[in-house]
Amino acid sequence: ATFSHVSIAQLSNAPHLSAASCASCLAAPRSRPALAGARSPAPRCRRVEGQTRMTASGAEGSPILVVGATGAVGREVVRELLADGQRVRAMTRDPRGARALSLSKLPHAEALLEIVSGDVCQFNATVAAMAGCGACVSCQWTERPSSPKDIVFKMWDPSNEFLGAWGPTKPDPIPEEWGEDYSWLDPGTDARHPYNTVFAAACNLVDAARATGCARLVRAASPLAPLLAVSPQVVAHNAKWSMSVKWHKKGELV
Repeated sequence: ATFSHVSIAQLSNAPHLSAASCASCLAAPRSRPALAGARSPAPRCRRVEGQTRMTASGAEGSPILVVGATGAVGREVVRELLADGQRVRAMTRDPRGARALSLSKLPHAEALLEIVSGDVCQFNATVAAMAGCGACVSCQWTERPSSPKDIVFKMWDPSNEFLGAWGPTKPDPIPEEWGEDYSWLDPGTDARHPYNTVFAAACNLVDAARATGCARLVRAASPLAPLLAVSPQVVAHNAKWSMSVKWHKKGELV
């Protein structure tokens, strides 16, 4: 499989993007690191093991799945793909909403556009939407403001012994000697937390591509992801938006 990351800024600043530029800005395949003891994102994220690598054969003429199609960036990607004569399958959580219906009014949409319901945080829904697609462009983007729960969790676990959503991994199940299950305090249990909407979503996209044979996958990541964690911009953004840059970085390693 070919899997590449482009930043939201790159897509936003390139309204002239064509289907060819979207589907061909592909880097060499990235290997997924083995995260020993990592917390399983299930039930939202299901890791598919033992799948064979995909080939690009049979992708020509297949629809291109656009995840986050109703967002500002996703809409422009859909518009340019349709203008280039590509078949497009737009995935959205609300296919009957105003933003989804507005996609059907784009030029060439009547003949080339299919709007389907799906949530990238749900593995089975992602597989269903991606089935039969030769390529996928993910423009999904969700921000969750930091909450008091995040601060309390860090105060309770300042050394990351328990880890959880703000740390790299978390034992699952929790060792019996730790006593009570503290998942109610874990910010990662919030469906809107970037652990789910960014990291688990990236896991789902890669695993769904392997499961369905989707040969090309392009994912828009945070423009701050390449910066060092100690960069002022990254520190400020992480503090305000639930460590989202951190999870974008981890999403790039999937």
